[in-house]
Amino acid sequence: AAEIDLLRIRTPLQAATLHLRVQGVAPTAPTLLSVSVRRKGAVPAPTFTSRDTALAVPSQSQMVLRPELASHVCSPTSVAMLLAYYGHSADIYDVIAEARHQPSGLYGVWPANIHAAACRGLLGYLLHFPSWEAARALLDAGFPVVASVRYEEGELSRAAIERTSGHLLVVRGYAGDTVLVNDPAANDEVARAYDLAEFCKVWLERSAVGYVLFPPL
Repeated sequence: AAEIDLLRIRTPLQAATLHLRVQGVAPTAPTLLSVSVRRKGAVPAPTFTSRDTALAVPSQSQMVLRPELASHVCSPTSVAMLLAYYGHSADIYDVIAEARHQPSGLYGVWPANIHAAACRGLLGYLLHFPSWEAARALLDAGFPVVASVRYEEGELSRAAIERTSGHLLVVRGYAGDTVLVNDPAANDEVARAYDLAEFCKVWLERSAVGYVLFPPL
């Protein structure tokens, strides 16, 4: 089945070749192509370390925005938080407009959100995370992660919203058996801590998708 930016293949493959055709881009324009493949299987349980990491990502709530947008813009709100983390001052409504996927009218199309960050000078890529350790390595290097979570009521203790079929938030660190996040679905207390094992279940055992933004080298 094909989705906006995701191809699911249920038939086992021995090999695969990717052909890319780019239209509407000037030949001299730089283009970044990122391909991530996820094999279905058990996700290893997170391991705990004695080290704590807490990145200073500024908070931004989506729920204080205009009512017609508030429930739809978790992804561009997360982008705005990362832009602020990297020192880019940007009007939240400008970021939302740049992140809107014109063909569908949606604000949560991941490549469109990475494009919105690119308009402000950041690079980025989308990937499937194979384990919590992969995310932890990025956090230890100073790179927050925008994670896509999905959960039912009771699966994520003290969550900003009771349940969601798809929600984006910023993972900014960890401490002991908790993960530190900026959850844009909170009216206040955007910066909060979730149980790490529960979070890995609703993230890595569901979509396992996240995107990373970083300044150009």
